[in-house]
Amino acid sequence: NFINSIDISPQTGRDTAELFGVKDCYIYGIPLKFTENKDIIKTIIKPYLDDFAQIVGLKSHRYIKAESSKDIRSVFKKNKIIIIRNEGIFTCSRNCDDAISQLKALEKNILASLLSYIYGEGKPISLKNIFLMHRKYTKNYSKLNKN
Repeated sequence: NFINSIDISPQTGRDTAELFGVKDCYIYGIPLKFTENKDIIKTIIKPYLDDFAQIVGLKSHRYIKAESSKDIRSVFKKNKIIIIRNEGIFTCSRNCDDAISQLKALEKNILASLLSYIYGEGKPISLKNIFLMHRKYTKNYSKLNKN
C-alpha cells in the first residue's frame, strides 16, 4: 500500500510545497520511477473509480519534465495532480484534508487501472459521468465549495 509508506501529516504537505516553491498549499506524492513511460501514465490517470472521478474530475493532471521549481509552481496553479518525469505523481490543494483525499483516491485509482490493464477487463468512467460526478461532489460535499 503506497499510503502506508508515505507520511501524510500536515507538516509533510507544507514541507513538500516549500520544496517545490509553492506557497499556501499542501502537496503529497507517490514516488514512482516509471513515470518516464507516458503510455502507462495515460492508463493510470484515467478515472476507473467513482471517488477519483468525484474528487479529481476531468482536467485533473499534467505531465511535465520539471527543470525548476518555477515549472512546478505554474502547473500546480491549474492542476490537482501533476506527474513529474522520473519523480512521481503529486497532489496539491490549499486544504490539507483535500490534498490527502486526492492522494488516497489517486492511489486506489492507480491500483484499479493497473489491474484493469493487466487483466484486460474494466473500462474508465465515461467523460459525461466524470463531469456529472465531479459537479455533484463539488456542489454538495467538497470542503472547497464551503470556503
